[in-house]
Amino acid sequence: IVKHFSINYDPINENNTFTNGSTLEGRVVLEITKDLKIDQLYVKCKGQADVHWTESDSKNDTDDSYSAHERYFKLKQIFIQNASKKAGSHVFPFRFQLPEGNLPSSFKGQHGSIIYILEARLCRAWRITRTATVEFTFVIYADDLFIIYPKLPHTQKPLSGAIEKKMKLFTSGSASVKAATDKTGYMQGEIITVESEIENSSSRDLKLKYKLEQKQTFTAGSHHKHEDKVIFKEVADPILSRSKRTVASKLKIPPDVSLTIANCDIIKVEHVLKVLIPQCSVLSCSGLSNCCSTPSTGVRMSQFPRILAGCS
Repeated sequence: IVKHFSINYDPINENNTFTNGSTLEGRVVLEITKDLKIDQLYVKCKGQADVHWTESDSKNDTDDSYSAHERYFKLKQIFIQNASKKAGSHVFPFRFQLPEGNLPSSFKGQHGSIIYILEARLCRAWRITRTATVEFTFVIYADDLFIIYPKLPHTQKPLSGAIEKKMKLFTSGSASVKAATDKTGYMQGEIITVESEIENSSSRDLKLKYKLEQKQTFTAGSHHKHEDKVIFKEVADPILSRSKRTVASKLKIPPDVSLTIANCDIIKVEHVLKVLIPQCSVLSCSGLSNCCSTPSTGVRMSQFPRILAGCS
């Protein structure tokens, strides 16, 4: 009887994203081969966050599961209520205005997700409910984020840090690094400019390394699950022994990296930029899991960089 049942929406920009207050329009398509009595046909628009993970308790030989859920909004539009439709193809347009306020950006991780979804349902007596769904991407733009959280570090404020380290193992002397970024907030695909002042007073040449890490935290009650992900690694030219040098590096953020999430109670996404100097260069690492890497000392930045959505 039901030949086709689907839902789709109209993009409003080239990135196919929506934000606070956006208007979301689309249609539900129902194609039936003969007259059909329908209890209810409706569409919902909703935003929610969910986390779930399982941990093994070897002491008690059990598996403990942890879950949490947040609902941000649920909007509904009813097309049919206790009525019949004749055979043929029927199109039901819908229109929702997304709420203003504190909504986190879309995100999917190993132990949780923040999703925004359209769900159409066709309900009939004594029949299994037919469901059609489609997700859409929600982003909170930088300007909106700082209205909601005025105490966040300003996006144009530089990050900085410094460290001085006495070398160990087979290297004598010391090394110091002062590093600063051009600002705090970046968009996907943007360049992070890092200026580093290095004084290599050690007996060996040193390689300056950069690493951008993504730190994910999932929360269920008093329990937390952490996941770290390396976004990129870069290596600068060697700093010669007994020399000083200023290095300006341009590090590109991947265009598909997840945004910073600071306004969700059960999922947090942060980005940490590390500027590293090896304590010795005797060993080298090819990136294989069984490779031994040299210990490194890192510059601690005063704040975390934030990857934000913006209109560029």
